[in-house]
Amino acid sequence: TIESMIGGVRAEPSWIADLGQLIEMGSDTHKVPKETTAPVGANVAEGGTIAEDAHVVGSTTLDAIKGASLRHFNIEAVMDASPDLIEHWMRRLVESLDELETQQALEGDGTGNNFTGVKIASSVNEVDLVNGGAVLADLDLLADMVTAIPASERDPARCAWFASSDGLRALLQIQNATELSPMLGQTPKALFGFPIIVSDQIATTAGTPDTSTLYFGNWRGVLVGRRGPLMIDTVAEGVGAAFAAGQISTRVMRRYSVVTHLPALLVRGVNLWVAA
Repeated sequence: TIESMIGGVRAEPSWIADLGQLIEMGSDTHKVPKETTAPVGANVAEGGTIAEDAHVVGSTTLDAIKGASLRHFNIEAVMDASPDLIEHWMRRLVESLDELETQQALEGDGTGNNFTGVKIASSVNEVDLVNGGAVLADLDLLADMVTAIPASERDPARCAWFASSDGLRALLQIQNATELSPMLGQTPKALFGFPIIVSDQIATTAGTPDTSTLYFGNWRGVLVGRRGPLMIDTVAEGVGAAFAAGQISTRVMRRYSVVTHLPALLVRGVNLWVAA
């Protein structure tokens, strides 16, 4: 049946959920700790008093919001298509929610139903990549981004760069002295040994010049909450105008939340010039 063909699609983890910390939310609101400074140990004489360090731990809240995607398919297209093609269509709907999750985790502006992403979250490390209003000419400022997070947190398994397509082009144009960009010829592309994930969810801001934000860090600093399973529902006969047009209505929904709860592990590189 059409329902069984469509219902066979399952979600795969998004980049943010895979690299970050993924938890199942027991309710629509879930309070979690937020650490803005790292704890520091100290030697204490035997019998001496242990002084409290400046480790700052507060709290933040995961609030579940519904991410959704709706699509109408012509019944003829579905009936004439192979199961593989239908699975491709449906997987694209599921991927749209993964892309939304990435966009919100990185660039959510905190307004309306949007979360507060790393781009504007408080206490996140920041490096200005303005370079005098020119394309980056060397790796110095990018090295500053790597060293902005604690050495103990530079875990190759959890650290990664996130760049827009325009941002990737700017990185590939870097020349270090007489050497070409160190990313050229690497698969997957990496910088200082950490992979670069290219996302079309990272915006380019028009201006003089056009700029984008580059992100780096240990992504366990981002907490992703999921409230319930991914929901894929299909109405084989459509509703309303879709019924009159002979269309199938398909809806994909996920209740989720994202929050930057360990901002010291993350860094945003702002004002990256991405002009051609």
